[in-house]
Amino acid sequence: MACLSAVKYPNYVGVLPKVDHSGVVVSRSQIQSVTKRVLLAADKSRALQLCFANSSLTLNSKTMGSSEGRETISLDDYQGDKFDVAVNGKFLTDVFQTTSSDNLLLQFNPASSEEPMVIVPRTEPVECCSKHVLVPIKQND
Repeated sequence: MACLSAVKYPNYVGVLPKVDHSGVVVSRSQIQSVTKRVLLAADKSRALQLCFANSSLTLNSKTMGSSEGRETISLDDYQGDKFDVAVNGKFLTDVFQTTSSDNLLLQFNPASSEEPMVIVPRTEPVECCSKHVLVPIKQND
């Protein structure tokens, strides 16, 4: 019997949040196109601010100069408190490009903008179960 891989992977479960947090389902194609447009105004850090508020998600990016990108998406299932988190927009677009699911579940802890955000595809190929973890970044305002 042939061994497909003898690689020992690190224990990745340690970086996943331990409890289920607030979550909202978004359309991958919609958030992907909005993210690409908003990131046109980002500087080299590719920082993308996600602002969750009652029934909406606003994406913001800006340069050190005066350029700013901002767009809002309607979120029917989000009724939580206002929550802001900054992530690397490049990493977020990488998630969109590597999943084929039409809808994504964004999970986060609205009490802390320092905990990782977990993105879970709602549908995946048979025997596939992926989670994408985005660690927030600190922004200099």
